[in-house]
Amino acid sequence: MQLEGLKHRVLVVTGGFITGKEKNLFETIRRQFIQLKNAKSNWYEMMVKFIALEPILLFNRALKKSKNVKLQKALSQTSTNESPELTEVILATLLENESIPYDLVSVNDLYSDKSAIKKLNQCDTVFLSTTFFKDFSELIPVIEKLSLPNNKIIVGGPLTQMFDELWPKTEHVDLIVKGYGEFAVRDIANWIKSDFKDDSVFSTEQAYKKNGIVFYEASQPNSTSLDSLQEANWDIVESYHDMTFNKIHYESVRGCPYRCSFCNYPYLFNDKTFRYKSATKIADYWLGLSLKKPDVIINCLDSLFTMPRKRLKELCEILIEKKFTGKWICYARSEDLADLSICHLMQDAGCIQVNIGLESGSEEILKNMNKGCSVEENKKAILNCKSIQLTTVCSLIVGFPGETKDTLDQTFNLLEETKPDFYFLAPFSTRIQNIPILSEKSKEKFGIWVDTNPYSIAPYWSHSSMDCSEVGEHVLRIQRKIMKNKISLNAFCTYTAMDNVSSNDYDELLDLQAKAVTNKNFVFIFFDIAIYLFKNRIQKGLIPACDRISQDNWYFNFKPWLFLKL
Repeated sequence: MQLEGLKHRVLVVTGGFITGKEKNLFETIRRQFIQLKNAKSNWYEMMVKFIALEPILLFNRALKKSKNVKLQKALSQTSTNESPELTEVILATLLENESIPYDLVSVNDLYSDKSAIKKLNQCDTVFLSTTFFKDFSELIPVIEKLSLPNNKIIVGGPLTQMFDELWPKTEHVDLIVKGYGEFAVRDIANWIKSDFKDDSVFSTEQAYKKNGIVFYEASQPNSTSLDSLQEANWDIVESYHDMTFNKIHYESVRGCPYRCSFCNYPYLFNDKTFRYKSATKIADYWLGLSLKKPDVIINCLDSLFTMPRKRLKELCEILIEKKFTGKWICYARSEDLADLSICHLMQDAGCIQVNIGLESGSEEILKNMNKGCSVEENKKAILNCKSIQLTTVCSLIVGFPGETKDTLDQTFNLLEETKPDFYFLAPFSTRIQNIPILSEKSKEKFGIWVDTNPYSIAPYWSHSSMDCSEVGEHVLRIQRKIMKNKISLNAFCTYTAMDNVSSNDYDELLDLQAKAVTNKNFVFIFFDIAIYLFKNRIQKGLIPACDRISQDNWYFNFKPWLFLKL
């Protein structure tokens, strides 16, 4: 946006620190070293990254050796018009409404595109979204890179809520916005227009100061309806970037009516109320998009798009009646998909993929998670979707309190019986402090200890049935069995390229994946050794409870990149 006569300009920065979209391997490694330099107590984090990397290396090695030119081409293609994050579009829309000039860059641009630094030097205000940052070890180096002698840095997004009490003292951040950022933009815009002099725009009831930083708690909607929220104007960002985007990110829900004990989504916006847009609001927006882009793909970011079910049915019926031409992807609860008629209705309305949080194949673990669904419902959900060729992407957690080898075998048995199209295995993480499983009551019940560490995506933890040093071996064992037995496609290997691969290619991909882990090679052996060494290093941090809180021991400060010298 270009407006003459206005001296203030905002740089909107979105995206993650390490995303897989880096321009080359060297840049990925360089950024990883920056993150490691700022991390603390991060041997478990290194293990988590290694176990995610193994299937990718094995699969790519097998793909390279194969003679399947079609799959090689499809899996190597990337979109040149990758859609920007929804936060970028929303902030651009709101700044446009306030007549404030802006520029748009991603975190990736800051490290790989010289024009992004030029834009930074031309802006006196920075809006930094933390939506895709995992912890302070990623956030702090970006803040330092953005900091200039005379600019103002305003930080918002989920990380501001997740680490509310742990924010470090920093001279680089001027304002931290918590909660509904959309409602704070107008106040911030007025502050900018006053040349940053009129602090009265921030209500004393909503603002407070800590460690030299002003925290601003944005207002909340007056009801459970989100229909009044500003919709993202994608025309603005398409004009700014001079390109069109066929995949549109969308959000219709804030909060969650459920209280799964591992999840912080119900509390993300400093708000425990479940709020959502109406079916007619969603349908009007989607139908408007499809008039301009008949083949639009809408990626619903909500953690729970299928709730309330009445809204889901009403939306699908409107889309069918109005002959919606686009397609959509969403996250769904298994108990909703356990009803085959719901699956049919969603598919008829344009749904092409559902992401399901199965989490476990053990009734005991699902109960510990307060998941609110059963193994049988998980099973029905996948089988129903597969029966009508509705693509399923399932996520599972390894190492949750109560987890044992037996419960993990039950999870494997569920996958073997249902064969979802894609799967993610996620090691249990305690980086988010305000989740129910980390309450004092749960800690006592399950014998949980955690290292309060906002400088790692994977702080150390232990509980009565498992500790974080054991997770790597379990994940490797399960994912190798899944891949070897052609049960499901590892999403880390293939998911991002699925736009270029048809469902007819799944069997070939499963064969290729099986070959990747059947033919043991140096990569396989290397990861076995690495995980063994990581396990031993982590165990030195899991000392008796009375000593665990001490950060003076050498292994807490030992740098993982020195691993190569061991």
